Amino acid sequence: MNGTPPNPPLDAVEPLRQHLSDFAVPILGGLPIGHDADARSVVVGAMANMDADRGVLTQRPDETTVSETS
Repeated sequence: MNGTPPNPPLDAVEPLRQHLSDFAVPILGGLPIGHDADARSVVVGAMANMDADRGVLTQRPDETTVSETS
């Protein structure tokens, strides 16, 4: 079959693995974040610890990389 299937799976992890594999960076996907009914909230700009081997993201909302502006 050529072209895009009518309902392609929504998986961004595999293209990221393909494009980032040469950089030796951890890639973690499949977390319950986003727009699903059972999704968790993630603070944009918050620091986090990632364990890609275990599939765990631990957010540290008290440490952020975003500065407040008036």
